[in-house]
Amino acid sequence: MTPPPIGEEGQAFGPQKTIQEIYMSIAVLIFGLLVVVAQTFLFYQQKTNVEEAFKYLIVTLIIIGSLFLVTAGYGNQQIAPILGLLGTIAGYLLGKAFDGGSRRPNPTEK
Repeated sequence: MTPPPIGEEGQAFGPQKTIQEIYMSIAVLIFGLLVVVAQTFLFYQQKTNVEEAFKYLIVTLIIIGSLFLVTAGYGNQQIAPILGLLGTIAGYLLGKAFDGGSRRPNPTEK
């Protein structure tokens, strides 16, 4: 087994990515760019509220970012903390969006 290549500062670069991982990562990024452009176009045509449009774009970027990490060839130990953070952000945005109109009545109020 050969050691990983050493950089100019003496630090290892880590495992090299295969050409298939690179092509798939680029394809996911291009797909994500197309989806964001299409969403922006639709939001502009429908004159959607800026806050709603922002929430949908953030959720789309979270999904594309997660797909990029998976296709880039990162392992479970490297992806797990990042996916947890992205899931927390998505849950916060979606929970805040759907919780706005559901107010529980106070039993003391009449």
